[in-house]
Amino acid sequence: NAEYMGVHRTFEMFAFVSLALLGQSALPSCTLSCKASPCYQTFTPVQDCLLSIPFSESWKNSTLITLTSALENYGFRDFLQNTGPPYDLQIDIISRLKALQSDAPESDIVFQEHVQETLQSPMDAHTRYTKPECYDATFAQPFSFAVVNISGEFHLVLSPNVITDRYQSITGFDPKPFLGKTVLLIDGLEAITAVTSWANTHVDRSNDEAIRFNVAVREFLYRDQRRYVRPMHSALNFTFVDGKTLSTEWIGIFGPKLGKLENCVVAAQKSLTAAAPLTHSRFDVAHPIDPSILAAQPHRTVIIPTNSTTTVSCFTSNLNGNITLVLKVGSFSPPGDYLTAWREFIGDVKTCMSTSHDYLIVDVMQNGGGYVCLGLRTLTMIVKEFNQNHTLVQMDYDLIHSPLMDRYVDIVNAPQPYWDPQEVEQIMDPVTRKPFKDGRSYYYGRYVTQGGVRSEHTNVFWLDCHEAFEIEPDFKPAKFLPPSKLYVLTDGTCGSTCASFSKILQESSKATLVGLGGLWYQPMDVASFAGGFVCNPTLLNNIASKTNTTFPQFETTVRWQFDWAVWYSKRQPSRPIQFTFQPSDLRVPFWDFPHPSIDVSVSSAEVSALYDTMIEQIAANQSDEGGGSSSSGGHNKRLEHGLLAGLVVMSAAFVVSLGLTVFIWRRSRSGTQLRASLMR
Repeated sequence: NAEYMGVHRTFEMFAFVSLALLGQSALPSCTLSCKASPCYQTFTPVQDCLLSIPFSESWKNSTLITLTSALENYGFRDFLQNTGPPYDLQIDIISRLKALQSDAPESDIVFQEHVQETLQSPMDAHTRYTKPECYDATFAQPFSFAVVNISGEFHLVLSPNVITDRYQSITGFDPKPFLGKTVLLIDGLEAITAVTSWANTHVDRSNDEAIRFNVAVREFLYRDQRRYVRPMHSALNFTFVDGKTLSTEWIGIFGPKLGKLENCVVAAQKSLTAAAPLTHSRFDVAHPIDPSILAAQPHRTVIIPTNSTTTVSCFTSNLNGNITLVLKVGSFSPPGDYLTAWREFIGDVKTCMSTSHDYLIVDVMQNGGGYVCLGLRTLTMIVKEFNQNHTLVQMDYDLIHSPLMDRYVDIVNAPQPYWDPQEVEQIMDPVTRKPFKDGRSYYYGRYVTQGGVRSEHTNVFWLDCHEAFEIEPDFKPAKFLPPSKLYVLTDGTCGSTCASFSKILQESSKATLVGLGGLWYQPMDVASFAGGFVCNPTLLNNIASKTNTTFPQFETTVRWQFDWAVWYSKRQPSRPIQFTFQPSDLRVPFWDFPHPSIDVSVSSAEVSALYDTMIEQIAANQSDEGGGSSSSGGHNKRLEHGLLAGLVVMSAAFVVSLGLTVFIWRRSRSGTQLRASLMR
């Protein structure tokens, strides 16, 4: 029972601490103290704190048994045996984890990194493994990367970040004279190749290499140690195009929990059936945009500011005599009780979409998802066909069978895999469009071969989103727009529910999908980790409790969840949509994404400029077409040639401070050309 487990864990913690102290001499000591985040220190003392936590056989065993037991329910368990094209993954994830049973390093972080690398291999953010809280540190360089076009080829240029000015006081070295230098090599490897290679082995955000590059542009030089493995060396070595070299030490950014054993362990009083973090919570959120910077432009009218608690914001712009509505959705997971949060979120979307406009730009950059039903409801508020027929936004899902769910269905026979809509989506029968009559109705009757493995799956189901659709049920926007006037801006990291939002628009050809950044000379998908909906070990234990059993749990404060239900593509209905490749309609050379390593005023100004350039070029293209709503294909061909003349692909503040000449990428009707512009 819970009381026994609390006493047992208290004793276990006491015994573990005693053993740790006895073996302390074999490990570095953590000598750092931080009363309030953030604190800063050079590489070695922070590395010592990471290494100071001793390896625990008990932690290892609980981690591996919890992961492998939970992954019996993993929607891609069989498919990953051999996904085929386009990604060609062959991963037996459970066997790989079981192989870690032989791990016995001196320091726990080595084991944690082995687990992390294993779970990173599917490149699926839904199954990201975040280390315990005692590893709460970030290793950072004193630079960020700007991606700049020089003589027709994109290069990485050193730009400031939030620790550039602080770096000298920590290390004694001033990095500012190297700002603006073009990087040729990083640790002896070509710069773009080095960043891409790191992304391909460390970034789990997406199966798409170009999207992983977008993540790495920011995180290669700013590595959260709960999410990434430690740097291989204490310093990073740059070679510049002028032949000069530079070696800069990583510095550590940390808080009070770093190296504290008690922050590794789940609190003793915590019941195994305690509420889990919501499965709708996001591992990644859209980083903030300064509302004052967006409002500063005289041609804009802010309807809902970017600091709205609902994660929805919008403004209109009257550039070139047209009214463009820019709707930013930072996530589909507004805080609070789910129905109250839903009503407020939908109310804000209604306010935005009720505003008169000629064009619509929906910004979903860095949106990590949330409630699927909110994503579907938003679609019905912006597309006429979806507004008239909600079934057009429904997605086909299934669940793979597992021993846990076999027992649950046979004993409880409930019509829902999980009973609480605030934690897990509710399902319904696509034929009757009502909940299934019982558990056996949806659970039994279908075999599927995936990855060469034949196994039993549930029948296909839809999500029961009636609660979302019943909020403002009669709403219609000020105007429904054709795909040639409805744009979705995505950096590709738009994931989970955001992937549902973007890919439903894409697969139904109801919008123009605009991809930002990526590896410029190869195509890029519009979204990531589109697996379906997720579960975690605590929720699995709640399911097990209904059958008078328990489910293994972590002893440490890791964060982890996994794809439970699998969503199938409408264009390729035999394949999970996460393992299809569907590139954007247009591409824009923009890499100035908001990030904790970048001053919010700088990234806000860059995003603000991106909006204006998009608005100007869309309007100019429509004028060339005579104002008509031409076919999506012809429209995109024309817009591709004229899009974003004047887009500066370098930090505005950086350019102004250094007085650099920046090359601007332009596509004209006569072909691709470059022009130089000095930013004033």
